[in-house]
Amino acid sequence: MKNRILAILFSVFLVLAGLEIGLIAFGPFKRAGKSPDHLLWEADQEIGFVPAPNLDIVAYTNEWKNHVRTNEFGFRVSEGRHFSTDGASNSMLFLGDSQTMGVQVPVDCTYVALIEKELSARGRRLRTINAGCNGFNTVQEYLFFKKIYQQGLRPKWVVLYVTNNDLFEDVPGLPYGKFRVDQESYLTGLQPDPVALDRLQKAKRKPAREPNFWLRSSALLRHLRYAYRLWQNPYDMVNWVNKTYLRDDSDPLAQQRWKTATAALRSLNRLVTEYGGRLFIAVHPDPVEWSDEYYRKLINLAPELEDRVDRARLQKGYRRMAEEIGLGFIDMLRNFPAVSVREFRFAMDPHANKSGHRIIATQLLQGLEEMGVLE
Repeated sequence: MKNRILAILFSVFLVLAGLEIGLIAFGPFKRAGKSPDHLLWEADQEIGFVPAPNLDIVAYTNEWKNHVRTNEFGFRVSEGRHFSTDGASNSMLFLGDSQTMGVQVPVDCTYVALIEKELSARGRRLRTINAGCNGFNTVQEYLFFKKIYQQGLRPKWVVLYVTNNDLFEDVPGLPYGKFRVDQESYLTGLQPDPVALDRLQKAKRKPAREPNFWLRSSALLRHLRYAYRLWQNPYDMVNWVNKTYLRDDSDPLAQQRWKTATAALRSLNRLVTEYGGRLFIAVHPDPVEWSDEYYRKLINLAPELEDRVDRARLQKGYRRMAEEIGLGFIDMLRNFPAVSVREFRFAMDPHANKSGHRIIATQLLQGLEEMGVLE
């Protein structure tokens, strides 16, 4: 009996050891935890926070790991690439949040870099500028452009790449620049909250906390943990859809949200057009919008939401604002390819993967061509 128990225990040990070795070699989750988000930001006395300038760090989560460099403006750049405001007159600057900054993929795989590469292949010498920053919303994007505009930047074209959380403060606790909307529906920036500024400055000085020892040390435990989180992910997404895609007539703050976003766009357009530039807007194509299969899975988990959400809310809302203000609107859903969600973004991280960035670049180029920008 004793020998039989020992044999069983030894067999279990061999199986677990085999799983551990196999997951170390072939498992998708190579790391535990993630690099601290505050590495990518810097407190700013005027607008709350900005992308950290002159970065040279490695950012990672359990699904990806990439080198992140920024220049003196906080723009994400590749190694050895120099930047001058003098050359910005023949450039296309992309404003956005984490989907634009794209630290989830190597810098040359971001949609911003891919657009420049494609234009270069066509013989167009046009520089693209990645002015994305994790955590920005539409107000922050305007305030940041105003800041770099005052530093002498005059890009020929500006593309505001909106994501589905830009109507909200998508990173709670960050010192967003305060603002007011005047009677002419333009936005004026106010001084940020000093308490929030101090909190971010303290976070920058605080050493990064190491991930859980067991998750860090065992590939098997790490994969079990993240497999559970993957199982939970659809339930988390249901809450996200309920907040983000709630119909305007069901959202008590809808009027206030759209008023603020409109003021930010109107103010940005005034700034860009006064020196002869042109502003475009594009809304990130979230799988909720283009994948019926994905959307149906979410609704099956919470059927009561079906009559409360509007999958096209953001696309319609920003198109409406663009037409009202006179901006170019890039329809990111037009001729959208038949791909799976996993071909577009990571399993746990909602950001676009390399394939997703290629799709985004293709959709943006298609829209810009249709408006005659690239002729």
